[in-house]
Amino acid sequence: MQQAKIIEQPHLLFIGANGHKTFGITVETIGSYEDVEKKGLSRKWYVNDREIRNPKYQEFLGISFQEYQNLLDEFTKLEKENKI
Repeated sequence: MQQAKIIEQPHLLFIGANGHKTFGITVETIGSYEDVEKKGLSRKWYVNDREIRNPKYQEFLGISFQEYQNLLDEFTKLEKENKI
């Protein structure tokens, strides 16, 4: 069941102290704003590239298998471009 939507496609999230680059996506909850606030959660957050490789995110984001594969391909492309 879809719980969030992608609001920013794969991008650089941060560079660690050792120079390691972490990529991810920005997502936003599709639940009501009041429900999110009551739980003390943020309305939007980041999902890093390692986490997104867990297949549960396909359903969580409500995307098709092909869209999920395209997302993974985009992360692979970013990693190659940045030699990770």
